Amino acid sequence: MLSLGLGLGLTQTRAGGSRWTPAAIFGPSDTGVLFDARDLRTLFLTSAGITNVSTPGQPSGLVLDKSKGLALGPEVLSNGDFSNDLTGWLDPDGHWSAVGGGAYHASTSNFSMLLGDVSASAGKYSQLAFKVSGYGGAAGLRVQFRLADQSVITSPSPFSDYAGSSNPAIRADGTYTWRGVVPATAKYISFARDVFGGGSAEFTIDSVSLRDVVGFHGAQPTAGARPTYQSTGLSFDGSDDRLMTTFKPGLSGTIMSRFNGDAPNRALLGCTLGPNGHARLVLDSSGRLAAGVGLQSASVLSAGPDLRNAWHAGAVSWDGTTVKLYLDGSEVYSDAQVGSVNTTVDMAIGALNSGGTATGFWSGQISDALVIDRAATPAEILKLHNHWSA
Repeated sequence: MLSLGLGLGLTQTRAGGSRWTPAAIFGPSDTGVLFDARDLRTLFLTSAGITNVSTPGQPSGLVLDKSKGLALGPEVLSNGDFSNDLTGWLDPDGHWSAVGGGAYHASTSNFSMLLGDVSASAGKYSQLAFKVSGYGGAAGLRVQFRLADQSVITSPSPFSDYAGSSNPAIRADGTYTWRGVVPATAKYISFARDVFGGGSAEFTIDSVSLRDVVGFHGAQPTAGARPTYQSTGLSFDGSDDRLMTTFKPGLSGTIMSRFNGDAPNRALLGCTLGPNGHARLVLDSSGRLAAGVGLQSASVLSAGPDLRNAWHAGAVSWDGTTVKLYLDGSEVYSDAQVGSVNTTVDMAIGALNSGGTATGFWSGQISDALVIDRAATPAEILKLHNHWSA
């Protein structure tokens, strides 16, 4: 059986232990973001999410959100087991049929696609899995993403580095799994006889599944703006490095991070819209832990000593009534909340997203980050700090 190692999720999931993890803070009704920049399984070189970061100094264009334990979401493809027919799939060339609980491709030298609709996963980090059986012939099976007009999308192409070939195709029975970001323009996933292989081929595909990896993953499509991996966390250059999520904060919430910064007036995580609606955790002009919540800025919500050039964990929580700051697991500030958090702007990591413009770029490292749509308890804040610092 052919197996492909393309990073996270391409081998069987390791058995989980009973040790507490930060994801336990997220209850069934909680939403948010949880990043662990020391977990190489969740870091990828580019925003396509194909090749994992492996050594210090490499850029990270995608960081997976672990708040839901990297769980898979609902099935996206229709009738992937082909139990009765090809309903839900397109067979424009007429060389496929439902046989024995699978989709059978007849031996032919003609180009022949079978197309499944993946538009619901476009732009999302997802897992594609399927089985191949009864392979025979020389041409092989090619798997590709395609546009609405059925033309091929060249990158990323599932199994594009199979056997190091510039014209990759599958030529063996087996179970295949691919993880990566489905191209934002993708309409279909196609299974077809490899037109470059020559000759004919026959095979059956079955158990075709596409499921999104649940989470508000952090992405950076611009190569020069990607933070770099270090064994202690992600390093942000203070100039343009940042990761963007699609998570929007709630009217109640918590932002927390473990960090080592070397410059004042920098944002760890945050978003805002205009002069109000803040939801951000920062270092202020004196290098102290500070925050912005609602109408209150970092010049109001700040406490403690200069934190630069040392590892610390900071947090801010709000519930519509009270704002609290925590430093290294202990409460250091509490006061009445003034104004509400804006809930329409996406949260940035390593910068402040000000209505779509990134500012206040973090200078230093971030090893862990959490955003949740409720005010975490003091016990939860302390537990996170202890876990991250262990």
